[in-house]
Amino acid sequence: MVKKSHKTKTSKYEKALTALDIIARPYDEDELIVELEEEKGIIITEEDAPAYRANEKAVWVEIPHSEKLIQKAKTNPMVADLYRELATTIEKNGKKYDRIPVNEVIGNISTVITDELCQEHGICDNDLTSKQWEQIIDTPEWKQAEKQKLREIIASDLETINKN
Repeated sequence: MVKKSHKTKTSKYEKALTALDIIARPYDEDELIVELEEEKGIIITEEDAPAYRANEKAVWVEIPHSEKLIQKAKTNPMVADLYRELATTIEKNGKKYDRIPVNEVIGNISTVITDELCQEHGICDNDLTSKQWEQIIDTPEWKQAEKQKLREIIASDLETINKN
C-alpha cells in the first residue's frame, strides 16, 4: 500500500497574514519616508496620535520648527484650533521640531491594504469569507500594516505638498 503525502496546504487566511507582515515592512523602511527624513528632516513616527474623528487614524509627524509654518497653520480655519490644541514644539538631537498629529480616514487605509493584498499577493476580497476578513482586521498583522500604510500615505501627501 502506498502512503499518500500529507502536505499541508497553506490556507488563504494564513497567506493573508504572511502578506500583511510583508506589507507592514518590519525590516525595511519605505523609500519616501526615508527620503523625507534624510533630505527634509521630516519624521513620520510610528507613534499613535489623537485622531480628529472616530473614523480616522493618526500618527505624530515631526517637522523642523518654523515660525512661518506655525503662523500659516494658525490662520487656516480648517486646522487652526486643532493645531493650537494638539501641536507641540519639541527638541530632538539639538534641533527644534513641531510635532503634529496627521490623520487619514481608516477606509482609505484599508483600501490601500486590500488593493495591495490582491495585486501583489493574490489574496482578493472574495478569497476569504466576511468572517475571515473580520478576524484578519482584528489581528496584530493588520494593525501594523495599517500603521505602515498610514505613514506611507502621509509621506506621499507631504511630498506632494512640498512639490507645490
